[in-house]
Amino acid sequence: MNGDEKKYWYSLKIRGISKGTQPEGYIDIDKSKGKWGSIAYNRPLTEEELDHFDLVPLKQKEDKVISFEGPKYTILRSDRKKYEKHWVYRIQALKGFGDVKAGELGGYIESDRNLSHNNNSWVYDNAVVFGNSKVKGNSVIKDYAVIKNSHVSNTTVKGKSILVDSDVYDSTILDYSYIDNATVKKSSLSDRVFISGDREKALLIGCQLSQDVNIDGQVKVKNSILENTVSIEGDTILDSVSYSDNRKIVDQEVMEVSNKLEKNSFHYER
Repeated sequence: MNGDEKKYWYSLKIRGISKGTQPEGYIDIDKSKGKWGSIAYNRPLTEEELDHFDLVPLKQKEDKVISFEGPKYTILRSDRKKYEKHWVYRIQALKGFGDVKAGELGGYIESDRNLSHNNNSWVYDNAVVFGNSKVKGNSVIKDYAVIKNSHVSNTTVKGKSILVDSDVYDSTILDYSYIDNATVKKSSLSDRVFISGDREKALLIGCQLSQDVNIDGQVKVKNSILENTVSIEGDTILDSVSYSDNRKIVDQEVMEVSNKLEKNSFHYER
C-alpha cells in the first residue's frame, strides 16, 4: 500500500470486522476508534454502502482520524409502545442536523436499522417505522405516518399515510394515502390515494395523484395526472395521460362512470 494514499475512515456501528460485514477493498483498520473499531478505504463509500453495511463516516484530517462523529440519535427504551405486535421506541437526537436540534424527541422506530444515521432523514411526532423498513437520505416521516417493511429515500410522508412492502424514492406522500406493494418514484400523492399491487408491484414514476385515486393490480403509470375519483384496475399501463372526475380504467379500457365512485376510506390503528 502507498504510504501517501488518502484514507477515508468509517466506524462500524453494530458488529466488528469480519467477512461480508463491510465493503471489500479496505486498506486499513483501527480497533481503538468506536465501539466496534473503524475501517479505511482509498475512496469515499456511497450512501448505499453506508446504509447496507451500517457504517458511519469519521471526521478526519489527512489520513488520521481526529474524532468519531457517532450516531445522530439514540433509542429511548423507556418510552415504548406496541404496534402490530412489534415494540417500537421513541428516538432522541444526539446532535443537530437539518431542522432537528440536539436533544429533540422524534417518533418511533423498532430498531437502529429502520433509520439511517447519515444525512438528515428523521422520524417526527408520533410516526412509526418498523419491520424491515429503512428510511434514509433526507426523508421526513411525520405526524401519524406508518412505514412497514418499506424502503424510503429522499421522501416526505405526512398525515396518516401508510406504506407497506413498498419502495418510495424522491416523492411526497400526504394526507390519508395508503401504499401497499408498490414502487413509487418522483411522484406526489395526496388526499386519499390508495395503491395495492398484485403479483408484481404497482409502479408509479413522475405522477401526480390526488383526491380519491384507487390503483389495484399490476398497474404501471408514468408521467401522468390522476385526480378527483379515478380508479385503475388489472394489467393497465398508462403513460403521459390526465384523467379526472369519475373515470375507471380496467385492463386499458377507459370508462366514464355515471354513478360517482365510492371515496377511499382507511382504518388506522392508533
